[in-house]
Amino acid sequence: MANDVSASFPEYWSKRMQLKHYREDVFRDIASFEETAMLKNGDTVHRPYRSNLTVNDLGSEGSYSRQDITDTDESLTIDQEKEVAFYVKDLDVIQHNYAVRNLYADEAAVALSNGIDGDILGEVANADNTVDAADLGGTADQGIVLTSGNVSDVFLAATEKLDRRNAPQEGRFAILSPQVIRVLKENILERETAWGDKVGERGFIGMYDNYRIYKSNGLYWTGTLALATQPTNGDTVTLNIPDSEGTRTTVTFTFVTNIGTTAGNVLIGDNAAASNTNFTAAINDPATTDALSVALTAANQALLKDFAATASATSTAVTSKGRGFIVVGDTLTDTTDQWTATAQIQHNFFGVKGCVDLVIQVKPNMKIKSRDGYIGDDIVSWNVYGKKTFAEGARRMVAVKIRSNAYTAA
Repeated sequence: MANDVSASFPEYWSKRMQLKHYREDVFRDIASFEETAMLKNGDTVHRPYRSNLTVNDLGSEGSYSRQDITDTDESLTIDQEKEVAFYVKDLDVIQHNYAVRNLYADEAAVALSNGIDGDILGEVANADNTVDAADLGGTADQGIVLTSGNVSDVFLAATEKLDRRNAPQEGRFAILSPQVIRVLKENILERETAWGDKVGERGFIGMYDNYRIYKSNGLYWTGTLALATQPTNGDTVTLNIPDSEGTRTTVTFTFVTNIGTTAGNVLIGDNAAASNTNFTAAINDPATTDALSVALTAANQALLKDFAATASATSTAVTSKGRGFIVVGDTLTDTTDQWTATAQIQHNFFGVKGCVDLVIQVKPNMKIKSRDGYIGDDIVSWNVYGKKTFAEGARRMVAVKIRSNAYTAA
């Protein structure tokens, strides 16, 4: 015989819910907000730029040559309207052990802020200057295989690109991924140079080579799937995507001859070009089921927010904002078709403070709306903003292309 008094053991609930670890936003430290006052109302602000003038020799009798002058208009438009909404039953508020409405509303505000951050870091795609493998003796447009031995060369190359555009020395920054930060620290340790851990507000961790260094998991990422051969039934392509806390989920697309009903199925086209088109549509519109693809699950649809794909006859290019990097995979029968290793690129962001303009016309705010026919409320958090990389800002930005194909999901 054995005693069993477990039925009388008490159980308790913690005084708090578990902590959530969202990424730290950096956009507030690097963006320009100078047009905010202008756009308290209205939806557009124009900022033109002038054409260049050149110096000519005066003629022998003092004659001169008139030059045409041209103004070119650029404008920032308030066109980003975002929301995060959820429903809470009144009885749940009464019976819930925690302040359920407030906790989820706080989370919504963080999600909206992270969304702005991803958009601003994605503006690196508009940089006039790039540092890629060609700047370190490799091939143009390919990502750099970063090592502790060449990371300082990356900084030198970025500095040269900014200096050649006469960019200001003051206010220079580098937004780096944790992977790049690790390599940079290895370089510093090898040279026995002091660079203490100075993690502070909004990801700032210290100075290096005249740059304020920020750490971010929200960098812009691009990849290319080479698909020049018609896929075989059952071939798969995968995207391993981090959520807002960095937990990764693999989203699978399966090429099929009959569309069926399995989430992520993509119809094999009549040729490779059509298959690329169908795959692109499945990424760009993951909530739609039609004759060419089957919608992903709701959870996977959420992961594909801020993804975009573009098809060509022989490949599909994929971009992702706010995710840092994507781990990709495939089981394509033709082994010449695969994710291109040199084109899996994490775009680390170098620049001068203010290179991207941002106007937040409506800051993240919350509305409680009574839900018709229900005893409860819809909690709606929303914001409105616009962003723009003007020509002057593009000259003060450098996209540093680091290969991410060796990064793992672990």
